[in-house]
Amino acid sequence: LESRLRLQPGGTWWHSTYRSSHERIRLNAASAKSQKYRSFVKAYKDSAFEEIPPARDLETLAGEFQEVQVWEVAEALGTWQLDQHGAMLTCQHWSWKCSHPGAPMVLEPSLENRQQLDQLLASEELQLCYVATADRSMELQTKGHPSWDLQQRHQRLRSLQAAFQTLGFARSYSPGWPAEQSGSGSGE
Repeated sequence: LESRLRLQPGGTWWHSTYRSSHERIRLNAASAKSQKYRSFVKAYKDSAFEEIPPARDLETLAGEFQEVQVWEVAEALGTWQLDQHGAMLTCQHWSWKCSHPGAPMVLEPSLENRQQLDQLLASEELQLCYVATADRSMELQTKGHPSWDLQQRHQRLRSLQAAFQTLGFARSYSPGWPAEQSGSGSGE
């Protein structure tokens, strides 16, 4: 994962997480959709179980595969302000895109997670706090305010989970735009 966080001087921020990998995908024939439907009907409507003849090579059933590079990107936008704890980022918009929707993805949220994320954004409850360090890095503050009740702490954990799993936020960001890093991102 490659994560980037950019704080803008006017109090807005942009975050992006990019992931790519090589996956083997099955090539679709021109009439794959109709063939898939016929197989479904044959399997469930006709209730017939067809065994593979022993003389038939299993490779002929596998189909044609091709290795392709797949990518996905999660982006988030919002506002930030400084308080006594650090830079408080409030997420206001997010998006997720990919190159091959059928390929295995890491950041893609489930329908339920999409709805939860939308609810967090609508209520402005997706907030992260980062503190600048001496080397100009930014470190995530995971501890809540001592006065927070149990519900506020639970909400904080939901925000962190959504930020890390779906939006790809990192625990720390280094200044500049370095090469890909594992577990941390870059910030400007």
